[in-house]
Amino acid sequence: MLKVSCTYMDLDVPPIGIPLQTQVLDLSGNKLLPGSQMIIGGHDVFLPIQSIDASHNNIVYLHEDTFSKLSNLQWIDLSHNHIEIIHNNLFNNLTRGLKWLDLSNNRIASLADARWLNGLRGSLIHFNLSQNNVHVVSKSTINWLPGLLSFDISRNSLKYVDNGALKNLKILDLSFNNFNSIAPFTFANSSTLKMLNINNNGNLKVIREYSFVKMTALKEINLNDNQQLLYIDHKAFKDLPRLRTLNLKRCFLVTLQDGIIRNLPSLVYLDLSEN
Repeated sequence: MLKVSCTYMDLDVPPIGIPLQTQVLDLSGNKLLPGSQMIIGGHDVFLPIQSIDASHNNIVYLHEDTFSKLSNLQWIDLSHNHIEIIHNNLFNNLTRGLKWLDLSNNRIASLADARWLNGLRGSLIHFNLSQNNVHVVSKSTINWLPGLLSFDISRNSLKYVDNGALKNLKILDLSFNNFNSIAPFTFANSSTLKMLNINNNGNLKVIREYSFVKMTALKEINLNDNQQLLYIDHKAFKDLPRLRTLNLKRCFLVTLQDGIIRNLPSLVYLDLSEN
């Protein structure tokens, strides 16, 4: 496998003359700018590249043709840029199907009309959108990504998640957001989820009844460091037959209703320290 590294070379456009056998291309730590010149591989050269790292650049906008000559791409790291806008057709030419996408540490504010996700339908498995400014995760967002298994949307501005929006996932990270409460049936249809992080939500005060219900594959919930969490309804956890770990460390709980534990027959580890 041929890897080409062009890191920290003060490039403001992708290099020309990339070897035709290149499968891994590292462009991190440069000064890549948005615009039509951001066509990797040139206008007439198709490359068999499978992996691109364009993190730590100055990218604000991703042009429609940025990856148009890279149909084999399966792994893209665009973290630590200034991305606000993504063209709706950006990923449409990735015929092998992109599996891993990192857009963390950017400036994406909404997924409400993110039609660019359509180009990832059925292929994307791992999606990192942490440290942006997203406020809502809706059903329509996840419907674009039926094969998604791991979704990191930590360190955003989420206040709620649409009921039933999170299907088919196995790992979900909602930590460091702005939830005030967890509403009933927020995780309805999340029957495949195995690990859930909702820790470090500084405004989270209440977990309501049936917040976590019929999550039959769930093994671990981390609710630690929610330091305003005062109340958990005794019916908040129901039909979680495989849950083994419940982390409530460093919250603001004074009592824990007995019914909570009775509803968790497989619970092995419960952390209530520093409450």
